[in-house]
Amino acid sequence: MSEKQIESFLKYYAIDIENTEGVEVIQNLDGGYVILANYSQEATLETDRDILIIYCDEFGRMSSNSPLQIGTNGFDQGNSIIRSGDGFIIAGSSLIGTQKLGFLSKIGNNGQQIWQQTYGGYKEMEFNAVIQHQDGGYIMTGYFMNENDEKEIILYKTDSNGDSLWVREMGYTGFNNIGESLERYQDRLLIIGTNTPLNPSE
Repeated sequence: MSEKQIESFLKYYAIDIENTEGVEVIQNLDGGYVILANYSQEATLETDRDILIIYCDEFGRMSSNSPLQIGTNGFDQGNSIIRSGDGFIIAGSSLIGTQKLGFLSKIGNNGQQIWQQTYGGYKEMEFNAVIQHQDGGYIMTGYFMNENDEKEIILYKTDSNGDSLWVREMGYTGFNNIGESLERYQDRLLIIGTNTPLNPSE
């Protein structure tokens, strides 16, 4: 392989799977890459989704065990992936029946699924971002649907096995509020999101 190919490359993955969309890519410990993607059977059906994980080496060559499908028996969507010790954490949502739940899964460096969890208690919930806490647990942000069908920002904490510890809710009445990403600032968390009025004309 030439030096030029080592420095840059363009690859297409899962070309035999229709309606595949890459979401995020992070570097693995071996110098390769791990790609989080979603795919659907029908391009027009956002609810018909499942999660794909693609492993490739530092030259972009896909590993023999890729792509991998992970998730529940429902329709799953991955929105964020981070490194976590001996593997990776994927955060997103699962549509099981008619209920949309928060979704969290840990996979190993070679793609084996270590555990997965779904989280409910609301009319609808989705995680858009995840970070690892210094205690080994995880904090996610996204949104939940309240009783007035308004979206509010959620901050959700689990332990290292994905078991729920606590939840915080925040937002403004009359708006759809969605947490999109999380950043650490000293000993604090910054939630970056969107705030959209339900009735823009008012």
